[in-house]
Amino acid sequence: MSTNHTRNYDLCQWEASDKVLREDFNADNAKIDAALGTHATQIAQALTTAGNAFSPGKLPVVTGSYVGDAAPTRTIQLGFRPRAVVVVRQFLLGFESGGGEFKWYSGIALDGSPAGWDGKHPVVIQDGGFQVGYVRTPTSDNTVWILTNQQGYTYTYFAIR
Repeated sequence: MSTNHTRNYDLCQWEASDKVLREDFNADNAKIDAALGTHATQIAQALTTAGNAFSPGKLPVVTGSYVGDAAPTRTIQLGFRPRAVVVVRQFLLGFESGGGEFKWYSGIALDGSPAGWDGKHPVVIQDGGFQVGYVRTPTSDNTVWILTNQQGYTYTYFAIR
């Protein structure tokens, strides 16, 4: 029987005067086998988690497009709540103003902080995706147009998980 044992796995450490027993070797081998089995399981789980983190269904950035249908509000479903979304209308026209009108053809939104003017937002993050719209809103001294769902125009977006 060994006098000393290792710190981490309590394996036998014999002194010159210790009697070496087969049972000690068998017990040490069982401890080593259990520890290696546990580590192998943990490594397999870590690799599975890492592999799923950026699987085709869970890429960090999702891109797509839609064609406007002139609905006042429209939700683009992504299957997750994005952290940020950028929507750009065909020909990359984003915003114009003049004659008391402010027109938003494109937009950007961070979760909880959509860009916009006078409380009007061209892109709003929601659970499951984001919302765009086609709305003309007169205000006391201006008119704000949200044109991120204008009939027949193609919009491209990218969303960050």
